[in-house]
Amino acid sequence: LLERTDGSVWTAGIMNPSTNADLIAMTGGYESSNVLKVSPATTKKVNAEYINVKDINVPINTKIKFSDVPDDAWYADSVKWAVDKSITTGTSATTFSPDATCTRAQILTFLWRAVGSPKMSGINPFTDVKESDYFYKAAVWAYEKGMVDGSSFDGNKPCTRSATVTYLWILSGKPFAATKVDFSDIPANADYAEAVVWAVEDGITAGTSATTFGPDATCTRGQIATFLYRDLAK
Repeated sequence: LLERTDGSVWTAGIMNPSTNADLIAMTGGYESSNVLKVSPATTKKVNAEYINVKDINVPINTKIKFSDVPDDAWYADSVKWAVDKSITTGTSATTFSPDATCTRAQILTFLWRAVGSPKMSGINPFTDVKESDYFYKAAVWAYEKGMVDGSSFDGNKPCTRSATVTYLWILSGKPFAATKVDFSDIPANADYAEAVVWAVEDGITAGTSATTFGPDATCTRGQIATFLYRDLAK
């Protein structure tokens, strides 16, 4: 039995999904959907819990195909990896939307899932985040990790290249960067300067040219999947 967290029944019956993404597609759950309530079939009476569908034990199928992700695309392996690891899903059953702008809510949710969807210990500090939001736990987790601050989360804000490498740098424990900033558009005293140098040193990303990094350029879903793949699939 699968239900929306608002209590409405979405579907009920015996299903045999081949992948996490397949199950999500069956139930209509994509990146911006609510978490689903899952009650496994059993002869023993149990209390159903609200859990993320990624926690359901279904086999991984590496042959997941999206009509907008060609096999020879530079981000193809990254997208496949991210979906296989339940870090992200498609934007529909057949599309990934690799060129769509990635939001703050999306990337922090991806990161939260990538590290095992840890539980938060604190309370929600954001006035614009509700418990029913799909990114609720990720937002509070990111706040506890020092990735974001303030009383507004701005989940729909486009994620920039500087913000992305900063999130990854903080997640990695703020490792020391051996070299210095060598991009004309990155001031040495910028709060993201060390994160940029670290990301380039670590092969997560490069500059947008030989002399620029493009810190304010927004990131696409394909780019974010690639950054995460290069950083976390090692």
